[in-house]
Amino acid sequence: MFFFFQLNETDEGYGTYIYAFSFVFSFTENSFYSDEIVPTTMVEFYICCLFAIICYISKHFLLTPKFFAEALIRLRWICTRYPVTQKIIEETKRRNASKNAHKKVEEYYVTMWRKQKGIYRMPSIYKQELPRYLRLEIKQDLLWPIFYHSPTLRKTSLAMRRWLSDFIIISYKMPGERFFTGADSSGTLYYLKSGIVELLSTDDGTTPILSVTSGTIFGDTNFYTPNNNRKVITRCLTFCEIYYVKRSLFIRALHRYPSDRNIIMRTTHARLEHAKKLYSCKALIRGIDRNEDEGIAWIKRRWWEIHDVVQKWSKQSGKTKEQVRCDLPREESIYHCAKYIGQLVLCAPSELQTQSMFTRYSFPWILNPISNFGHAWYRIVAITVLLVLCTFPTNLVKAELPVWFVYFTFYSDTVYILDIGVSLFTAVDKLEMSTDSFATVMFERFKTFTFLLDVISTLWFEDIFSIAGTSEAMYNTLQFNRLLKCYVLFRGVYLNWDLIIKNPFVDLCRKLILTYFTIQMVCSHVILDMTNYMKLNMRYFFGEIMCIRTVKSDCHAIHPVVGVLVAWEFEWVFCEFSPENLPDMYVGMFVTFMNFVLFIFNKGNFVSYMYLKYRSAKNYQIFVSNLKKYYEHYKIHLDLLKRLDRYFICHWKYYQGADVMFSNSLEHEPTEVYWKAQGEVAQTVIGESGAFTHADPALIRELACEAKFLVLPKLTNLVMFGIPCKNVTWIVQGYVKSEHYDETGELLITYYGPGNMLAISSVFFGRVSLSTYSTYTDCEVCGESPTEVS
Repeated sequence: MFFFFQLNETDEGYGTYIYAFSFVFSFTENSFYSDEIVPTTMVEFYICCLFAIICYISKHFLLTPKFFAEALIRLRWICTRYPVTQKIIEETKRRNASKNAHKKVEEYYVTMWRKQKGIYRMPSIYKQELPRYLRLEIKQDLLWPIFYHSPTLRKTSLAMRRWLSDFIIISYKMPGERFFTGADSSGTLYYLKSGIVELLSTDDGTTPILSVTSGTIFGDTNFYTPNNNRKVITRCLTFCEIYYVKRSLFIRALHRYPSDRNIIMRTTHARLEHAKKLYSCKALIRGIDRNEDEGIAWIKRRWWEIHDVVQKWSKQSGKTKEQVRCDLPREESIYHCAKYIGQLVLCAPSELQTQSMFTRYSFPWILNPISNFGHAWYRIVAITVLLVLCTFPTNLVKAELPVWFVYFTFYSDTVYILDIGVSLFTAVDKLEMSTDSFATVMFERFKTFTFLLDVISTLWFEDIFSIAGTSEAMYNTLQFNRLLKCYVLFRGVYLNWDLIIKNPFVDLCRKLILTYFTIQMVCSHVILDMTNYMKLNMRYFFGEIMCIRTVKSDCHAIHPVVGVLVAWEFEWVFCEFSPENLPDMYVGMFVTFMNFVLFIFNKGNFVSYMYLKYRSAKNYQIFVSNLKKYYEHYKIHLDLLKRLDRYFICHWKYYQGADVMFSNSLEHEPTEVYWKAQGEVAQTVIGESGAFTHADPALIRELACEAKFLVLPKLTNLVMFGIPCKNVTWIVQGYVKSEHYDETGELLITYYGPGNMLAISSVFFGRVSLSTYSTYTDCEVCGESPTEVS
C-alpha cells in the first residue's frame, strides 16, 4: 500500500490505475517518478526488465530513427548546397581578378534561394527514373501557359504539344541579363512565365520603351520569318522564369506532324499578309478598325518617338517618371494584337517599382512583402518578443509587479498592435505576384493561422475578464497570452532568405537553443503559476517553496532575471523530492514526456546535420583508402604511391577532395556561375597569352568554354622532354619551371607565371617537346586537347 500513502488519495481503484500507468510510462523516458520504487520479488524484476527492453527497442529503433530521418530530409538540401556554394564563391574570389565577380555569384545564389529554394534545373530523377508518359504529363502541366498564350501553338494538336513538351527548356534569368537579342531572336521562341522584362531602344541601348510581365510571348513571328534587323533590346528588370524552345526542334515538329504544319503555315501566312495590307493601305483602311490602325501606327513609329510620347504624357498626368515608366496613353495602349508583335502583357506602375517599399501608392498604402522596411520591422518585433519571453514569465508569477514592468507591458502591447497593422498593409505573394488590393490583402491575412495568433496574443484578456467580474487573482495569469507571439522567433520570410550563404550549423544551433529555452522558460513559470489554483507540491518541481501570490512566508524569493528556471532545471536533472498527489503525477508525466520528445527532436536534428556535414569527407576517405589498397595489392612502385599521396594532399588542401570525386562539377551549375568562376578566368588567361594576342574574341570565348581546370601539387611533371604534348596548357596561378639544354649542353632553367602557355611549338606543330615542364609551386592550370584548339 506504499503508493496510496505516497499519492494521498482515497479512491484506491483510480489511484492504482494512475500509479500503474505512470510506472509503465516512466520506462519510455528512462525516468522514474519516485526513487523509492524498487522491485521486491523476482516476478516484479522480470516484469521491469521486460518493460525496459521493450521501451529501449521502441526508443532506439523506432522513435530515434524516425526523428533522424525527418531531420535528414529537412536538412539534406541546404547541407548539400551550402558547401558547394561556399567553395564556388571562394574559388571565384581566388581565381577571378574582378573584385565584384564573387559578389555576383553570391547574389545569384541568394536570389535563386529566395525565389526557387536553390532549384535551378529539373532534377536528374526526372529524366533518369520516371517513365516517358509520366514525364510528359508533368511537363505538360508545367508548360500549359506557353501553349495557351501563343497565338500559333494554341491551335496545334495534342500530339504535337506532347512532343514539344519534352524539348521545351525552363530557364531563369537574373536582373540585367539580356535575351531575344541579335541572332538569338530568330532561333528561339520565348515565353515569360514570371518576372518583368524591359524593351530598350537600340539607338542608345538605355532608353526604356515599355515593360512587360508574365504571359508575354517573344518571337512568335520571328520564329518563322527571321528578322535580324531588330530595333529593340530585351533586358530582365527582375528575376525572370522563362520557357523557350529552339527553332530547329520546332521545324522537326512541323515535319513530324503535317496537319499541324499546314495549320500553322496558313495562320502565319495570313498574319503576314494582313500586316502587309495594313502597311500598304493605311490611308484607305484608317478608321475601319481603330485597334489595328493604332497597332500599325505604333509599329511604324521609331522607338524614341514613343519614348517622347510617354515623357509628354507623364508631365501632363502629374505622375513621376518612375510611376509611368511603361505606361502609354489610352489610344497608344490598345494595339496589343497578337497579329503584329506577338502577345504583350504590360506591367502595372507598381510592378516597376522593384526597389520601392510600396506596391500601392494611393491610400490605403500596401507594402512590399520583402523590403528593407519589412526586414527592419521584423527585427524590432523579434527583439521585442525575445524581451517578452525573458521578462513576462519571471514577473507575472510574483506577488507584486515591478513599476518598470507596467511601462514595458505598454511598449510590448504597442509593438504587437503595430505589427498587426503592418501585416494588414503588407502585400501577400500569391501565384508569383504580389497583391495590390487592400481587400485582397485583408482576406488573405484573415485566412492565416499566424494572424489568429497575433490577435490572441494582443488582446487584453486581463482587462476583459476583469470587467466581466473575474477575480483579481487571475489578472497576472491572463497576461501569459503575450507569449503566443513567440512563433515569430522560429518562422518568417526573413529568417531563411539568405540561408544559402550562411552556415547552416549556426542557424541549427540557434533554433535548438531557442526551442529549448522557450519551452523550459514558459513551462516552468506556467507550472509555478498553476500552484495558485491547484494543489501542487513545489518541492517536487522546484526543490523549494517559492514566494508567489498565495505563499508569502517561509519561502524563497524568485530571482529577478532567470526566475525559477535554474531551480526547475536542477530539480529535473537531480531529482530530490517525489510526487505527493495525483496532480503532481499528471503534471510530472506531461512535463517528462514533453522533455523526452524535445530531447529526441534536438538529438535527431543535431546528429543528422553532423552526418550531412562530414558525409563528403567520409566518402573521400573511403575513396582514397580503397584506391591505395588497390595500388598496393598490385604492387605499384613506391614512388608512384608517393606522387599519389602528394596529389591527394593537394586536392584536400584546396577542394577537400570534392574535385577528385566530382570532376568538372561546375558543368552542372548555372551558366552564370560557371562563367564567373571559370569562363571569365579562362578567357582572360587565353586572351593574354602571346599565341592568341590577335585572335578572334569568338574563338577565345569558345576555347574558354571548353577549358578544364586542374590543381597540381609541387614538383609535378606537366610535359616531359622528347614526348609529344597532348594538351594545350595555360598557367592560371602558381609557377612552372622549364628545363632544357642549349647547343653547348648547358642546362637552362626558365620560370613561367600566370598567363603563359606551355610548349607552344610542340602544340602547334605536333612535335615532341624540347623541354621538361614541372610545377615549381602548387599550381592551377587550365587546358584542353589540341583538336579543340584546331
